[in-house]
Amino acid sequence: MKKQDFPPVILLVLVAVLSAALGRSSAFCSPDPTQVERQTQIRGQDCQTLKDFFARLEQDKTNKAPSEEVRRILLQALPEAYRKGWVETMSRAGTGTEGSACMTVRVLYVEGRKEEAIRALITYTILLRTGEASATSYDERLGALVILRDAARLSIMEQEKDREGPQLVRILPEKEVRIGGKGVIGLNFAGSNENPIDGGDGAAAPVKEERVNFYVFRDYEIKPAGSVLKSREERLREGDSYVRSVYSGAVIFKKDMKGNIIGILSPYTVSRDDRRIEKGMVRYNWDGEKETFVKE
Repeated sequence: MKKQDFPPVILLVLVAVLSAALGRSSAFCSPDPTQVERQTQIRGQDCQTLKDFFARLEQDKTNKAPSEEVRRILLQALPEAYRKGWVETMSRAGTGTEGSACMTVRVLYVEGRKEEAIRALITYTILLRTGEASATSYDERLGALVILRDAARLSIMEQEKDREGPQLVRILPEKEVRIGGKGVIGLNFAGSNENPIDGGDGAAAPVKEERVNFYVFRDYEIKPAGSVLKSREERLREGDSYVRSVYSGAVIFKKDMKGNIIGILSPYTVSRDDRRIEKGMVRYNWDGEKETFVKE
């Protein structure tokens, strides 16, 4: 997709519009997620091209950069409501000289063989740059790609948020384990909100938040498998001023005597203006029937 440049003011508007729309609906354009088609089918030569690329990638995981052809196919396969919203927003932004924006695709994890089913987690990344090279913002949405013999299926994974308001998200791999013979992948969703909105309940939207979301690789699909809060920074109202509140946790797998993963332990502390006011432990059990981590 061709880059377009636009002035800083328009860039800020673009970030807010994109992030607000994405945060509310997990889509590039739509206030109601129930009205967004989250899945598309890929067939013919495009499916074969994806199969060849991801089969090689599963065997050699050192180079995860999609080829130009693979990138084109995945961008075109983005569900219409998402792709249309991005194009419309870019069109409304206009052109200028002080900033730029583009959209690309990253590969996070691949599992499977060419003669069976290949499953992959990918991200659609909106990259926003201001005039300074160091001033870069990311916003990403997670896609699940399942490639079968004659067709591939792309699904955009829903993303929950505790509070409304614009938030930029960066997704990175964090955990990779096997439970009951199936791959379970933990991805770190690092969100930032430079302009938190006061929700009227004494707290603003989180300034920063990290959450590890887990996904289980089944035979022909990838499904969410629980979520653990890792950190959160907020501004809390106290009278006419705000104080800084920080939640800091960890993600530790709990195992039985045979070494099988049976849950997660998440010890945490809460600090307010750099003074610890609380500590504790959040526990999650692995539900083998539902294949997900369940909070106690």
